[in-house]
Amino acid sequence: MSNTNEYTQTRPDFNPTPPMPPPIPQTTSMTANFFRTILVAAFLVEAGGIAIYIAFRNQLPPELLFQKEQILHSQRSTALVMLAPLCLYLLASPIALIGLYFFKRFARLLYVAVVILGFELEALTGPEIEPRIIALSIEISYFTCGFILALIFWSPIADRFCKMSVTASRTSSLEENP
Repeated sequence: MSNTNEYTQTRPDFNPTPPMPPPIPQTTSMTANFFRTILVAAFLVEAGGIAIYIAFRNQLPPELLFQKEQILHSQRSTALVMLAPLCLYLLASPIALIGLYFFKRFARLLYVAVVILGFELEALTGPEIEPRIIALSIEISYFTCGFILALIFWSPIADRFCKMSVTASRTSSLEENP
């Protein structure tokens, strides 16, 4: 024990307490910019998926195209039933993305509703025959939806959507107007 004390007394640079780690930087603005970049990327994935669908929808072998036409003709009644939810989806989806971009509280629940509605519409269409590139664009779209859902509920971004408390809003208004 005395050897330890002698050693610490002879070495002036010895510090028995470990150094403190550097402070964690505030990443709120970087996280907000990252989130907005993900939203723009999701919009571009959706728009790219539509363009890919238009470009490659008839790139199947002739026998599969014939089978696809038979399936489409048998589902005419389903198409009329799906028209109203599809219009609702096409209207609500951009509203939800724009609301998320500006961190509006209503946009989180609207985005969840849009995602659920999109999955319901996908389930109602039944089996589809499509080229692999179209299926890949749909899978990438699902990935971005899941990523956005995770960010808006289980990341530091989720705090940006919460309502300010009454006392916090009063305090901030008093600071603005002295």
